[in-house]
Amino acid sequence: MFEYSCTECDKKYNDTEVRYYCHLCNSVLEINYPTEIFSSFKYNFSNNTLKTWINLLPLDKKKKVISLGEGNTPLIKNNIFDFKNIYIKQESYNPTGSFKDRAICTAVNYLNQKGYKRFITSSSGNAGISLCTYSAATKSDCIVVVPENTPESNLNIMSRFCSKIIKIKGNLSDSLNIVKNISKEYGFINITTTYQSPISTEGDKTVGYELAKQLNWKTPDWIIVPVGDGPLLYAIYKAFEDLQKIGLIKTLPKMVAAQAEGCSPIHRAWISNKKVKAWKNIKTKAKGIADPLKGYEQDGDFTIKIVKESKGTVLSISEDIIKKTQNIVHKYYGISTEFSSAVGFASINDNHFKSLIRKDDIIVIINTGSSFKEESNSSLYYKTENNLEDVKNILEGKT
Repeated sequence: MFEYSCTECDKKYNDTEVRYYCHLCNSVLEINYPTEIFSSFKYNFSNNTLKTWINLLPLDKKKKVISLGEGNTPLIKNNIFDFKNIYIKQESYNPTGSFKDRAICTAVNYLNQKGYKRFITSSSGNAGISLCTYSAATKSDCIVVVPENTPESNLNIMSRFCSKIIKIKGNLSDSLNIVKNISKEYGFINITTTYQSPISTEGDKTVGYELAKQLNWKTPDWIIVPVGDGPLLYAIYKAFEDLQKIGLIKTLPKMVAAQAEGCSPIHRAWISNKKVKAWKNIKTKAKGIADPLKGYEQDGDFTIKIVKESKGTVLSISEDIIKKTQNIVHKYYGISTEFSSAVGFASINDNHFKSLIRKDDIIVIINTGSSFKEESNSSLYYKTENNLEDVKNILEGKT
């Protein structure tokens, strides 16, 4: 059906077992399909995005596929910050509020088709919530190992669907190391949505497929993706490569990897033109992309390789700018975006990025997740007794 191929040494593996990294050089694996898959592909729209693109995914269309309505998210044109051709791909509209539903849905369905029913992941929020949800929907067993800074709001949502949530002292890399060991010893399939899960990365391609269709098969000039590790950025670019092979598009987009300054190992390597090194001392509230890449630095190197191939760039956005941008996007444009996703919105005002774009360039921002799951700040509320005069004072600015 497909083969795993090492992106570094080109070693090939068949699909008879679940694989994570190359056994020879420990590099990122990608999934390749027979050439006839592309030459024979015919686009037929379905309300179920997996059915629309199933021939370009590692799923058996003859077997049952469980969907919760993921995908087919809207692409909204918006003159945000007075840019002329900004489009926002609203991944926050997915069932659990983030793009992770595409990756997890694809992985869980593939593994169910292969007879696997026990899964584990490292996550600080979105991927964990998604795996808990899809495991419940498919009557599968799952474990989520979360870092110590995981918001209680995310843990509360996970606990509604899954009883095996384990918080450890440490960061995302630390929780992933635990997951790898538990996976080996107890036989759980690791679906952590880094590059080490090539199957789930394939599900992310559907973002790119839909995006091209929504633009009437016109390739955008730039696609901005919030990045911790990078599989979503790679998957979107790969989707456009697939569509080019099919003949539906002619050109490829330039990819922008947007990182939070307080944890930006990929950006540091980009500007120094060196290999990625693990990040120390994480200082950002962008938990969803605060990945230090400790122990899997090769993931960051591969993301840089894709960005260079696309003639794109890597950006690092300060905490203050992310916060201000999130507030503006919420209050003046009515768009729900979590702190990690606001990095993408903030990128369009980055001076380096603005120096690269042309006046009429089409720019797409991937809004990776909703802010609805984020913990609220009670200081944003006015509090008073059940008293009309107190309310009037608030409205008149006297309080």
